[in-house]
Amino acid sequence: MNASRLNDARARAAESLAAAEEALHAAREARSESEGIRYLDPELARFEGASTEGAETSADAWAGADGIKIAPASGGDLSILPYQGGRSLGTVSAPWVRYDRTIRSAGDVSALRTEADGPMSREGSFEVGGAQVHWQERVHVPDSSAALRIHRRLELPETPSHLGDSAKASRLAREWDDRWQEIAPCELIPALECSADRPAVVWKHNFEDSISSYRLDYHQFSSNRSLDSSNNQITDGWIAMSGPERGILVAYSRELGLSSFAFCPMRTRLKGNRQEILMNPFGTYHGKQWRYPSAASGLGRFMGVRMADQLDSYAPSYAGSTLEIDLMIAFYECAEPGAAPPGSLQRAALLFSTPSLTL
Repeated sequence: MNASRLNDARARAAESLAAAEEALHAAREARSESEGIRYLDPELARFEGASTEGAETSADAWAGADGIKIAPASGGDLSILPYQGGRSLGTVSAPWVRYDRTIRSAGDVSALRTEADGPMSREGSFEVGGAQVHWQERVHVPDSSAALRIHRRLELPETPSHLGDSAKASRLAREWDDRWQEIAPCELIPALECSADRPAVVWKHNFEDSISSYRLDYHQFSSNRSLDSSNNQITDGWIAMSGPERGILVAYSRELGLSSFAFCPMRTRLKGNRQEILMNPFGTYHGKQWRYPSAASGLGRFMGVRMADQLDSYAPSYAGSTLEIDLMIAFYECAEPGAAPPGSLQRAALLFSTPSLTL
């Protein structure tokens, strides 16, 4: 009897899910065909390229009057600059992979189309393990906006199996190429002017609609002057990084079906007194493990690194896959050092991240 009820419940759940997927698909089609969509937030409307007629204006508008612009940089990177000139706000790196202890990235980047005051399209490729990584992107900076939208597609090749640990392969009953070590489909290097004394503050939104923060100040109470990989676990939709005077917010769209509870690994570097932050949406960093106050001889750390499979890089799992990401990257001024992103920007980020329904 219990088994029969369980099977019946599963069948009804499957029917409900199928009906919900059909409704969502129909709503998305209706949204794409509709010309009368109104956005609750005018900043998001301008960001998406829609009309803002009739929308309410927020008091803490986050789009600067002068906006930003992008410019090609060396190695296929993009520099983000104030529209009226001034110091760089940051860099969007061209895709790169660390394979067999060597950084592989795009040497030659082709501009497919660049429209005046409109989207810019580019593509590039580079070699990994005897095969080619292909990528394409479309970048759009709305008029007078302190934000940009970047859509990237990265095709990663399947490479020959290479096992450094045959016993592990036997336990998992599969093979892989352990020469894949790091993946950065769209690394961001914001110029936040943080320092050892005034480190960056991470702000994130979780699935209970709660906003929390923490400081990247590990160097102040430990020997970890730099973190090769740090993460923002349990994050819904967006993450932000605030410095002494300005910050950067990164949100991702779920329209492409790509989502993660910890979508943006981070890396910190202390160069003298200057703190540098790197953000790696939907990529993976790998490197040295953190050092803890309880360490003495270092033997425990040595054994842990050698024996703990969970400390290995996740990069081999990317081989043979295609990543397609759609990011909103916005800059804002901090009312005080380390302040949270403005409320209107938080709302715009959630609207961008959450698939819309037309009822």
